[in-house]
Amino acid sequence: MRELGITAQVAVRRDCRAKFAACYPSLSDEQRLFYCYQGEEELIRYAANFDVVIATIFCSVPLVKRIVEAHPHIAAAYYIQDYEPWFFEKGSEHY
Repeated sequence: MRELGITAQVAVRRDCRAKFAACYPSLSDEQRLFYCYQGEEELIRYAANFDVVIATIFCSVPLVKRIVEAHPHIAAAYYIQDYEPWFFEKGSEHY
């Protein structure tokens, strides 16, 4: 998307920043791929700058809903990565 000139970022809770940075060591901070936020209210305010917000897993859908309710100009979308139960250990709460 960015190669097409679209401003796109991935919102990541600040406490998960190191984990995501380790997965993408070739990215520099200057590329600003990740927007690290402390709390939901901060993210909801920041999201006002975008036209589309995309949930990437079922548990992020309620947050996307709150963003769209706060900023009706934003379109909501859902990116299906895979069959989501496979993301979790069998027998776990989210499985």
